[in-house]
Amino acid sequence: MIYLDLIKAFIYDTIYVLLNYIVANIPSWNIRKLFYIVFGMKIHKKARIHMKCTVIMPWKIEIGENSIVNEHCYLDGRGGLFIGNNASISIYTIILTASHDSRSGNFSYYKSPVVIKDNVWIGARSIIMENSSVEELCI
Repeated sequence: MIYLDLIKAFIYDTIYVLLNYIVANIPSWNIRKLFYIVFGMKIHKKARIHMKCTVIMPWKIEIGENSIVNEHCYLDGRGGLFIGNNASISIYTIILTASHDSRSGNFSYYKSPVVIKDNVWIGARSIIMENSSVEELCI
């Protein structure tokens, strides 16, 4: 059983390195998008993720039509991340879907989804924490 955990960790680490150190720096959006889709991200054909974004667990991320994720953003899919249609995620935004409970004796780990609904603008350097919902038409 411990070997399965080690193999799983190795696969997650390999995907992390491939996507965030190689794929994120490919200048062609179409090639980057192909890799994200191969690794399970649900991304609408008119959506776009700019270069140098960090993506964690892409198979738990969905991005809707005409949505843009600008450069240097952090997309954490561990707890599930949904970005609706016509959303603009500005540069250096961090979206977290997992954290630790600072009040627990063992600093327990938990994850919870983030939902960003349609027609939302997230300003530069924003941080969206786990278990959040950004409602339609919000800035």
